[in-house]
Amino acid sequence: MALESSRFSWRRLHGSKIHFLSINFGILKGLPPLLREFEAETGIDVTFETVPAADYRRRLALAKEGAAVMPDVYLQELDVSSYLDHCDGWSLDLASLLGSPEMTCDDFDAAGLAPCLDAATLSSAPGRPVVLGIPFAVEAYLLFYNKDLLARYQVPPPKTMDEWVRASRQIVRDSRGKHHGTVLRGSLAPANIDVLTAMAMNACHDTSGPPGNVWFDGDWSRPRAADPRVLKALDWYAQLLATGPASYGDLGCVAARKVFTEGESGFFMDASLMVTDLEGEAISKLSGGIGCLPLPAADPSLGGRTGYWMLGLGIPARAKDVSAAWYLVQWLTHRRQGLRLALDHGGPSRPGLWQEPSLHARFGADFTSSIAQALGAASSTSVFHPRWGEMATAILQAVHQRVEGKALDRIGRELNETLRNLAGGINAA
Repeated sequence: MALESSRFSWRRLHGSKIHFLSINFGILKGLPPLLREFEAETGIDVTFETVPAADYRRRLALAKEGAAVMPDVYLQELDVSSYLDHCDGWSLDLASLLGSPEMTCDDFDAAGLAPCLDAATLSSAPGRPVVLGIPFAVEAYLLFYNKDLLARYQVPPPKTMDEWVRASRQIVRDSRGKHHGTVLRGSLAPANIDVLTAMAMNACHDTSGPPGNVWFDGDWSRPRAADPRVLKALDWYAQLLATGPASYGDLGCVAARKVFTEGESGFFMDASLMVTDLEGEAISKLSGGIGCLPLPAADPSLGGRTGYWMLGLGIPARAKDVSAAWYLVQWLTHRRQGLRLALDHGGPSRPGLWQEPSLHARFGADFTSSIAQALGAASSTSVFHPRWGEMATAILQAVHQRVEGKALDRIGRELNETLRNLAGGINAA
């Protein structure tokens, strides 16, 4: 599979036994056969346990408490949850393993994981950078559209955000309310913030980094909710929600996707990894009728920007066999396995893989060109702060307030104060 140096051998840990805990995502259906290949190549035995997404964090909590089997490798949501795993001492910093010639094969090519690996690294950590996990799959936030509805109501795919808002309103108007313009995540669950964050990045057209990504200006004491560009994004989101179901406050990603796949909405903005759930007679009435675009530009003179979110692989600090666990992590995130898994999930964490003909054949030029363009102008949506969940809820509440007619300037002032209070003066991730 991979080249070996005199200091590294895939067979060195033959006979080891490890436990791999994962969310039971359909996009990871290719994992079991790959794990059997890993066992054959390395002689390391892998027990693979999957848990429904809704129960996954509870299962990890039980492992932390000693009430369930401690995994050696676990699937990470590389966002504030992985950051909190690091803060409480539960997850292992992978930097030393990644940099060890004895522990990492010569052709792993960590540089090929950029910028995803950079987004999984705490560059402001004391002493040296801390690697929270190795990116496993990446999703960018794209605009999907129903080709049939757009043709029926003579709506061209939008080139700007304002065009998208007008197109959504036109679909509602011309269909006399039979069809929605846009369906988006609308519930106050913090997990829904990433779609709005991507829209705010698009509005600001910058690459604000940690701490705070687009929501803070480089310091936790400087929230950006009153920035006219951020307020514009909040306004776009509210206007688009208003063209969707009246029950928008109940919609998470799955419920919003269902509205779209039932053919009830012209547009749907969400994660690119959903591409595998949007096509196919078994799950969608729109098979073959879905178009895809990078986010339309905020300013016609500028290109559109978006955000991305990642799944990763991590190792608990109290794993019983860290070395064998690291062998599995690097094997699954190696370029060769990354390509094979991407054929199932549609989100390789190595950007160079989007040049592979097999991915173009699997997902089509419309999607692959959109995702490649989007990832070329994207920043991580993750915010590494222990109270980010509360901040995210406050931001989503502000969108609801805008839908209900609250003035933007008042929303900005009040949200700024809320974010500043929640951030609590912490100045480093």
